Amino acid sequence: MLTLPDGDFYLQYLQVTSNAHVDVAPGALVRLFVEGEVEVDASSVLNAPLGGGSTLYIVSRAASTCRERISIASREGGVLYVYAPRVEVDVDNRAGLYGGIVGLEVNLQNVGTLYGLNIPPGPPQLVCPAQSYGVPPGGKPRACPSPNHRCEKR
Repeated sequence: MLTLPDGDFYLQYLQVTSNAHVDVAPGALVRLFVEGEVEVDASSVLNAPLGGGSTLYIVSRAASTCRERISIASREGGVLYVYAPRVEVDVDNRAGLYGGIVGLEVNLQNVGTLYGLNIPPGPPQLVCPAQSYGVPPGGKPRACPSPNHRCEKR
């Protein structure tokens, strides 16, 4: 089991499978910036538990032109916002999500349920960490690079 503290995390892809359990710490705001696909299988959990004051955002640059997708079949629901405007988002199995989803196409299957919860207007504010883009300490971070996505083999 992994518990994520408050903060921003930058990933090439996210795969939560084989009974893995990833939680967000109580009261934490976690933003996962994912370059490619996201997969959470039905045996696993990716969760910001309800009532704990925590929230999980997944922001993905995945692209359907690269045959990438977002698939969430977590066996537990929680507070989750997904922003993946260029790719198909599947919520499957018994995943009950409280939050919002922006996707090229959003599919709710097999009792997958989405409950709207304080859905913020527009896309989430995206600011990249200064150290990743050569901004000197104390400098101002710039907006994230262009959303143009290059398909690369992993």
